[in-house]
Amino acid sequence: MTERVPRFPLAWSSEHFEMRTEEYLTAAVDLSPEEQEGFLKLKTYVKGFKPCTFTVASGAVALDRRGKPRVEPRFVNTKALLACK
Repeated sequence: MTERVPRFPLAWSSEHFEMRTEEYLTAAVDLSPEEQEGFLKLKTYVKGFKPCTFTVASGAVALDRRGKPRVEPRFVNTKALLACK
């Protein structure tokens, strides 16, 4: 089985949004050793993400319909992340 991994451009145009998701994927075996190392660093970094709880104006944690804390997506500065060595 071939693992597919994302490749992200640093600049976007309207043409990017016309392309299918598959256009941004490549097989892990096709990555250079440096790219593979960078991808592993990225996976490790993302695994360390902690859920960001959603709070209401009063500061209380918002709950979903099952009574569990709601979570919200966090902003990830990919440009700064890619600049890390």
